[in-house]
Amino acid sequence: MLRVRDPRGDQNAGATNAQTGTQHQGGFIDLAGVDLGNGTAALPTIAVARTTTTVAPSTSSVQLLPADVTRLAATVVNEDSAKNLYIGVNGAAAVVGTNTVKPKAAFNVPAPVVAGQVNGIWDAGATQDASILATTA
Repeated sequence: MLRVRDPRGDQNAGATNAQTGTQHQGGFIDLAGVDLGNGTAALPTIAVARTTTTVAPSTSSVQLLPADVTRLAATVVNEDSAKNLYIGVNGAAAVVGTNTVKPKAAFNVPAPVVAGQVNGIWDAGATQDASILATTA
């Protein structure tokens, strides 16, 4: 365990974070670390790769990102200045019943489905690509 100063002070003393299993104790927090074998520990790190791709607009559902179990995060930006982009996760995109990305806006693929296939479809007349930033482990 690594003990580090918790900037939130004593307000969380004795509390346990259910997501991370960390224990707050009197202004400090214990973090799970990797034993380096010499009486010290280090926080685990994840090597990540970030890739940016573009996909041309289409009035039929097209794949923006393939399914990838190593994907940690994904953001899709609708670069078109006048037409909506509709995002479908784990299935085909459609103008109705999917996530609408307004012109010049971004969509962060939600964590529960970020590893799934992401598809998109644009309103008729769209002329600019979608830019996609994906982060993988």
